[in-house]
Amino acid sequence: MPKLTTMSVYELCNDKRWFTHGSNSQYDRMFNMVRDGKPIHEIALVIWICSDPKWTVEEIESALNGVVIKDV
Repeated sequence: MPKLTTMSVYELCNDKRWFTHGSNSQYDRMFNMVRDGKPIHEIALVIWICSDPKWTVEEIESALNGVVIKDV
């Protein structure tokens, strides 16, 4: 099953300047979602809510799908 890592999500958020409208507590909760293997769409939605409105949830989800680790 494909999965995200907290480091890949952190780096992507940092590079894209996402989650700039979220608190540290919200960031921690989003990382817990990543650790728990929640669906990428749900994680993208959380990031979208806490980011600059210039981004769409679809753009965020697409970028997250690009950093997914696939099982071999």
